[in-house]
Amino acid sequence: MGKLIRRLPCVFVGLSTFLLVAHAEAQAAHIGEDGRCVYVVPNHSTVYTDSGDVYAKDGTFLGNNVTACAALAESGSTTSTSPGVSEDGPDYPTYVDAYALHTGGWNNRYNYMDSQWFVPTGPDNRSHVGSLVFWNGLEGFVYGGACTTDAQCSSNTPSCDPGGTCEGWRLIQPILKWESPGSTPMCPPPAGWGAYIFAEYAFTGAAGDVQTCPIAVSLYDWIEGTMAMIDDNSGGDGDEWLIQVQDNSNSEIEPQQLDVRTGSANPAMQYALLGVQEVHSLTACDGLSTDSANYFYLNTLDQEGSSWYDFENVQDLVTVTSNWGGWSPSCSWGAGATWEGSYWLSDVTWAD
Repeated sequence: MGKLIRRLPCVFVGLSTFLLVAHAEAQAAHIGEDGRCVYVVPNHSTVYTDSGDVYAKDGTFLGNNVTACAALAESGSTTSTSPGVSEDGPDYPTYVDAYALHTGGWNNRYNYMDSQWFVPTGPDNRSHVGSLVFWNGLEGFVYGGACTTDAQCSSNTPSCDPGGTCEGWRLIQPILKWESPGSTPMCPPPAGWGAYIFAEYAFTGAAGDVQTCPIAVSLYDWIEGTMAMIDDNSGGDGDEWLIQVQDNSNSEIEPQQLDVRTGSANPAMQYALLGVQEVHSLTACDGLSTDSANYFYLNTLDQEGSSWYDFENVQDLVTVTSNWGGWSPSCSWGAGATWEGSYWLSDVTWAD
């Protein structure tokens, strides 16, 4: 799959349009399963991380995830809008994950990743889980001003690192999720419990994560997720991430894209993650997928060379680690690699 590049026009938004958008903006935010605010936007939207402004593909202003999530927090609402997962939120923090692949380090500068995985079965018992999430992603750090304590740092870079600098993190991820999505004003009506794909940008702070509308996909379809650092055509400095997720088994489903304008040059990532399973609000192990394994194929993992637009394949940096255990209920997990270029999440079995 080639690198992804497109341009976004900008248009003026009048007052009447703004009033309509403000209502939709408030309704588009909800509290997700991990207690974080989630702001849902249409396909091909662009988010500016320095301001929180979100624009549609045609340049129409959609809203601001910062103000929408702040309003939600002020209202005191902690309930997800997704029916069937009302137990999710800050009061139900059960959260487990397993990494089939975790590569990276302080010196890595990832600028492109493309991978595939299939849609597994849903849980054996839906009443014992809020949602199942499978994703691949790139993660990196963002830095603020000098500090000696966390109290001197902002909400977007909340931690004072050992070197005396405020830091936070950002994560871009094409996602496949078994859930029952709630309705939002800028998205097609959801089809009830099932498997959905969407692109997401997550980051530290109270501003809220941004994701595209969930789109239903079928069991065992092949899903492809791509993350590419590109330029917004204004400065030539590579300041944008394009996240895309698509169903390669169904040509009628449009690829879902989210543009992330970072406001800073060369926002390369330090960590690459392939084959991540998250489980939210798990109360019994039969809330997991009934499949014994899920397979994740790494097509391309690139790192910048002499400049941000150099794409050098670095799949030889890949290592396999597992991250599980210590959660309640106690379910056994496993992660391993099958062959070079193909990595899988294996032995997804469970026992109380």
